[in-house]
Formats: sequence, structure tokens, C-alpha cells
Amino acid sequence: MQKERKTTRQILAVVGGVAAGAIIGWLDLSATEVQGPLLLVMLASFALGMSGLIAPWLGGLVVGVAMAGAHVVAWAIGAGAASGMGSIVAIVPSIAAAYGGRLMGIFIERAADSLPYGRLTPERLAGEQNLPWYAERRASRTLLATILCGSAIIGVPVVYDALVVSGQPIARWVAIIWQILTLAGWIVLTPVVVAHREGKAEALSADSVATTAAQVVGLSMIHAIALVVLTRVLLIPPGDQEALTRIMHVFAAYVPLDMLTFVLLWTLAYVSNADRHLREAARESAAKAASLSAELNAGKLSALRAQLRPHFLFNAINTAVVLSSKGDSVAASSVLRSLADLLRYVLDDCAETVKLEDELGFIQEYLNVERARFPDRLTFAIDAEPAARKGRIPHLLLQPLVENAVRHGIAGKITPGKVQISARVDGDTLRMIVEDDGVGIGERTDTDSGLGIANTRSRLSLMYGKNGKLEILERGGGGTICRLLVPYVT
Repeated sequence: MQKERKTTRQILAVVGGVAAGAIIGWLDLSATEVQGPLLLVMLASFALGMSGLIAPWLGGLVVGVAMAGAHVVAWAIGAGAASGMGSIVAIVPSIAAAYGGRLMGIFIERAADSLPYGRLTPERLAGEQNLPWYAERRASRTLLATILCGSAIIGVPVVYDALVVSGQPIARWVAIIWQILTLAGWIVLTPVVVAHREGKAEALSADSVATTAAQVVGLSMIHAIALVVLTRVLLIPPGDQEALTRIMHVFAAYVPLDMLTFVLLWTLAYVSNADRHLREAARESAAKAASLSAELNAGKLSALRAQLRPHFLFNAINTAVVLSSKGDSVAASSVLRSLADLLRYVLDDCAETVKLEDELGFIQEYLNVERARFPDRLTFAIDAEPAARKGRIPHLLLQPLVENAVRHGIAGKITPGKVQISARVDGDTLRMIVEDDGVGIGERTDTDSGLGIANTRSRLSLMYGKNGKLEILERGGGGTICRLLVPYVT
């Protein structure tokens, strides 16, 4: 698609060059001097070369041949003289002008790269979202070329009038030459103007505006002196005025033009730099928020571990003591082994997320310990799909819910009860359920269960935002259902 667009632009450039050359050639039929049409041909080739859409030699050739072709057509239909076909020689300066335009275009591209977005790599630009239209490299180069070339074109009649007043011979040619030199100068100065705004995103003050205006006025004086000197160096007749008088005339003409160009460049640099600062500030804010979220999540996990350790130690050790006192050393040994595995898992500084399979292994050991405490009152079942077991969830996410089911559901009733844990994958969501047939939520009075649920919801929110959910439901026939939904990630 991109190659097709490039080809289309190249075709349009050739068509534009042919049209420009033909129009200039037709105008040349009634021209009284050759300088004007030749200048137009060179300007058209210069613009075509600056675009970089086609090779400079081809651009100059297209414009020059089209101009000569207009003379051939006019001669063929009897609207022009055969001598007009000598305009074919305009191809040489046309090609030269196209190469000059390409060189100027390269300079503009380098100047555009000094803009804040111009310094970003294509990979970095691709990673940005909702970028302003001028951030794209071709757009920024086109915008800069429009500003610089537009200012140069606007300045031609102003400079021409000043040259006529000063008595400058061939004023039209000199005005064109001066504006081309001025364009080259502003291209070189663009990185300096951009650097003037570098690191500044604050509003402009009256002092900074006054200081900058004085700098531009000084620049205009240097500009005027340089142009007058270059005119003498190029052996262009200077006219009858003294050098100082000519400099003041040129200075008066270029002050508003230089001010306009500087303001346009400064505005482009200011807007681009301010937008970049806002984006960097947003990225830093997001990074700080993510860091704070991670620290808070880690703090909650540490608090959960601290809460679990005394529960494990007291319940498991007390159960082992009771079993030992009854002479059931095998059961006591099993409880202590389970306790060791539990403590190893809880105290392990592993990653923030673990496989559900590991978490379920921990839950099974936990329920083994609890079943040793309530051998006649607690049964449990774990049913998880193979794909679900590969999903990753926050470390110790299920434990508070399972603990609530045992301590506040099953332990609160006299008859036997059951805890069921299930997990399955539903599209891009991992669904987990912790269910018990103990006392319902309404009959629970212990505040620990509420803290465990609040802690779990907070961790889900920190890690998954709106994509992590915990639903607590009353179970039909008594008991509670805790439904967990998190993104399925392996």
C-alpha cells in the first residue's frame, strides 16, 4: 500500500512538472525577454527537486522538455515561430535548478529532524498513541518546508520594492537570489530556533518576548549586511546608493520578514515541544502510578503473609499435638509435613503471579491440615480444567476465600460440610469458584472474613483494574459462593 502511494505521488509530480513547463512555454510565446520565462522554469524545477518525489535530473528534464514542447506545438499550429524551439537549451539550467532544489530539500529534512518529534525513531513513534498530525516525519518536513518556502515567496515582492527604491539594476533577479539565500540561511538557523525552545514548555513572558524581538532585529541587521556584501562578491551591479544607505533599505525590508519567519518557526517548535513535555509528564505520572500500585500490592501481600503465619502455626501445631497425644503418630507426621509445605509456599518470595496449579497444590495442603482438625466434619473437592491450571493468578489469591469457607462456613455448623474449588477457562477469562455448604453470609459475625474479602478485591483492582472481579453470592440451600474472574494469562 505504501509503495502504491509513493508511485502515485511520483506520477502526480511528473504530471505537475509537465503542466508547469507547458504553461511557462505558452507564456513565453508572448514574452518580450527570455529572463522571465527562464526564471519561472528554474523555479518550477527547483520546487520539483525540493519535493524529492522524483530524481532531480528527471524533474528538470520534464519541466524543460514540456516548455520546449509548448513551442513545438505552437509552431506546428502556426501560433509561434520556429526560433522559439531554441528554448530547448533551458533544459540545462532547469536540471541544475532541480539539483539545487533537492539539495535544499535535504537541508530542510535535516532541519525538520531537529524538531522534538523528528528526533524520535520510527519504532518510538509507532509506540506513541494519538500523536498530533505534524509528528509524522513526512508531515513535519512538509510543514517546515511550507513555512520556510512560503516566507521566502511572500518576501519576494517586498524585497523587490526595496531594491527598486534603492535603484538596484535587474531588481527582479536580485530579489529572487536574495530570497534563495535567505531560505538557505533560515534552514541552517532552524535547529538554533528549535534549541531556543528546548526544555521550555511554560508560557511566554513579556521579558522573553522583548528579548527575542531584539535578537531578531539584530539578526535582520546581520542579514542585510550579508546580502549587500554577497551582492558585491557575486559581481552584481549595486546601483547608485551608498553601501550604508542600501543596507538600511534592506534592513527595513527584512525586519518584518525575518520576524514573521522566526515567529512561525518558534511557534512550531513551541507547540511540538509543549506537546512532547505533556506526553513525557503523562508517561512519568503513569510510571509512578504503576510503581505505587506495585508497592501497594506488595504491601498487601506482605500483610496477608503476616496474617497467615500465626494461623498456620497455631492451628497445624495444635492439631499435631492433639494427634500425638492420641497416639496417632502417622497423622501427626502428615500434618507437620503439610505444615512445612505450607510455610515454604507462603514464605517463598516468588513472582507476583503463580500458576493456578501451584496455588491449588497449596490449597490442597491447607485443606489437608484443616481436615485433620475436623476429620468428621470437613470434606473437600478440587476440580480444575487442565487449561485453567496453566493460567497465572496473584500469589495467595484463593487462600483467604478458602480459609473463610472453612473457618466461618464449615466450622460454624454442627453437621458435616464440604468445600469445593473449581476453575475453568471461558474465552480470555479464567473463572474460579470457592463454594461451601456451611452457614450463609448473613449468619457470619466474624470481621476477619470481611477483611479477607476486602483485601482480595483490592489486590484484584490493583493488578487487573475492571478486568478482575470477586462476586460473593448466597448459595441455595445454605452456604456461600465466591466467584473469581481474572484475565486468562499463561
